[in-house]
Amino acid sequence: MHRINEWKRKLPLEIVFASLLILSFWLPRIYFTGRTGSDLSVFSLASLKDLFLFDLVVLGYFLIPWLLIGLVWPKSRQPLRWAFRVYLGFALLLAFFAAVAEFFFIEEFLSRYNFIAIDYLVYTSEVLKNIWESYPIVPIVGGLLVFSIGLTWFLSGFEARLGKRAKVAAILIFAGLFFLVQEDKLLNGLGESQREFSKNGFHALFAAYRNNQIDFEKFYTTLPRDTAFEIAIASFARISRTTKSLGAKRTQKSWSPTYKNRVLPKSGMSYLC
Repeated sequence: MHRINEWKRKLPLEIVFASLLILSFWLPRIYFTGRTGSDLSVFSLASLKDLFLFDLVVLGYFLIPWLLIGLVWPKSRQPLRWAFRVYLGFALLLAFFAAVAEFFFIEEFLSRYNFIAIDYLVYTSEVLKNIWESYPIVPIVGGLLVFSIGLTWFLSGFEARLGKRAKVAAILIFAGLFFLVQEDKLLNGLGESQREFSKNGFHALFAAYRNNQIDFEKFYTTLPRDTAFEIAIASFARISRTTKSLGAKRTQKSWSPTYKNRVLPKSGMSYLC
């Protein structure tokens, strides 16, 4: 207990916050590796480098607002303390909720977040109804709320903060990574398991929304191309024969004009038209 209190006095809260976020990033990776039976090749230097960059980018999503507020307002103000606590609790809830949701996504598709998850967000009403009927949503969300509130209460006891120079340096690094790190370019040289292992769930969602594409053959049942062409050609031939058969049986109806007597308005003479 004494050691924990010493940590609370000396360890900056930003470091603890970032460590918890990184833990939430790693939970889906560990689950994906065990669920798909991936071998140790996923821990290659290339994949570890990529996941480190992805995690830094997503850390910036969460930490830059925190660091900016800490630079502008001193931590001694009571309203700001409550604002920090609310933000801390919301960020932890969002991070661990995304991690738990990705467990179910991996179980369904054996893949990390991709464009299918974007479709889930687009067709919200249908998806939420399906999820509500398929999973115990209330216990999951309730447990995450209790976990986040308890963790926020524990972290509120940390007194140390990063210095101004460290905050400015962190903001500049995170901002630069936003423009430099691109998921599709970094993952091109990796194998399938390494690519999935390296992804960060949040970054994968943003990248999927930006790229707007998905590997059709990976997620949908397909036939070999030669077999598909043979089936298509046979279908077209069958349609052609059916069309010719219907054309031969079709009879053209004869048409003959119908004549009516008309009266000219002025002369009263009738004529045929």
